[in-house]
Amino acid sequence: MGKVVRWTLLFVVLVIFASGAVAFYTIFFRGSGDVVVPLLREMAVADAVAEAERLGLTVKLEQVDSSLPEGRVLAQNPEPGVRARKARLVILQVSKGGERRPVPDVRGQELSRAENAIRDQGFAVGSIIRIKDGSQPGGVVIAQSPSAPANIPQSRKIDLLVSEGGGGVDGRITVPDVARMSEREARGLLTSSGLRITTVDRVYSPSMSEGQVIGTRPEAGMSVRVGDGVRLRIATLQEPARAEAPPSAEQQDPSGQPQKPGGIVVTVPGQGDILIGVDEVPAGSSAASVPELDPNLSMLDQRPGVTGPRVIPNPAIPPAQQQAEKPAVTPPTPSPAPSTSPTPGGSGGKMAKVRYQVPPLARPLALKIEIVDPSGTRVLMDRPAKSGEYVSLDAPYSRECVVTVWLGGEFVWQDKYK
Repeated sequence: MGKVVRWTLLFVVLVIFASGAVAFYTIFFRGSGDVVVPLLREMAVADAVAEAERLGLTVKLEQVDSSLPEGRVLAQNPEPGVRARKARLVILQVSKGGERRPVPDVRGQELSRAENAIRDQGFAVGSIIRIKDGSQPGGVVIAQSPSAPANIPQSRKIDLLVSEGGGGVDGRITVPDVARMSEREARGLLTSSGLRITTVDRVYSPSMSEGQVIGTRPEAGMSVRVGDGVRLRIATLQEPARAEAPPSAEQQDPSGQPQKPGGIVVTVPGQGDILIGVDEVPAGSSAASVPELDPNLSMLDQRPGVTGPRVIPNPAIPPAQQQAEKPAVTPPTPSPAPSTSPTPGGSGGKMAKVRYQVPPLARPLALKIEIVDPSGTRVLMDRPAKSGEYVSLDAPYSRECVVTVWLGGEFVWQDKYK
């Protein structure tokens, strides 16, 4: 029995000695050749190589395409934190550089605008090829290479295919849309399309910049023959002087005092200049107290005390004939007191003044305006709208309502009225 105990004790001592020897070797001999791989990603390649070689690692570089700056470490193998023996091979993936940017879509734009858009994105314009194309006005970009959407290196050039116009098989072309262009750009586009500029009208328009194109006659989108004349309308901020016309017999009130002349010339997009005159006098006031019209407000916003429809005189018809043809104005029936409960059709004693300016468009788009109140949903307008058209609507509602505007089937604006 004592012999077994001695052998057992000897075995335990040997095991303990062997374990200590292994641990001693691992710590002081084998462990001295291991290092922890550092984080080298996002570092400059020179700094990453210096750090790896300082720890005794061997470095191999692989260059790859990337939008990051040239010489930036994108990835490494082994990963950071891994223990490795000295002289272990570490592979670093390094960016070649070559920043990539989105390609601007310049199809349908006038050539000079397309070139500016390309340069604004940091690209250079490549080859410009011109072809005869009756479907597009002259000077308009038909196609581009590379086409959008795409991300390409900034060093790559963008080639353009430009129409020379020339008309279709029937010798007709479409008047290009030059609204909101500068006069120089509009002249270039119209001339390159094969049209002649016969007249340039300077029209007072405080809502547009000096020298900006309002529109043309014929209007954009109309079909004309090659060589036809075009009337160009340019905005100016110089307000025209108003001429005081002598009072006529129709402008005398019973007291013998001449009625204060009123009326303004309003430029309506797509309709030209319209003369709007004053032909009603508020009840209980003299004709001399009729205020001058404010061109910055709508007619409905500057008619205090005036009832009945407003007549817009036609300058081409003599005043006497207009008086003869003027329809009789039926006095309005007094409306009942407003009710607190909603009524069908949205009448609740409140009025939503909807004002919307159509943005510049290459072609007319469907404009839909809808109002929703406790009485239900009503469509105020659903028709094609032209570029720059100003829409003014007054819609009755009860309690509160929400007015929503869609242009071309896309939501563009919403407002709530209380």
